[in-house]
Amino acid sequence: LYVIGVLFVASALFWSVFEQAGSTLNLFADRNTDTRIFGQPFPSTWFQSLNSLFLIILAPVFAWFWQWLAARGQEPT
Repeated sequence: LYVIGVLFVASALFWSVFEQAGSTLNLFADRNTDTRIFGQPFPSTWFQSLNSLFLIILAPVFAWFWQWLAARGQEPT
């Protein structure tokens, strides 16, 4: 029962911080992050797109890798 309590508190803390990404962390990034790449500035709101961008870019790579492993008989479970 103690373990369930610890996991419950840890989960609540994690998700409360995770959900700050759209508000508090975006304000932090706007105020405290150098938003220049190669001298060109970009809006801090672009940081919100990085998670989705990595999913879109890396999904085909992992799909190919999964099928490559399956062809070799080493498909992950």
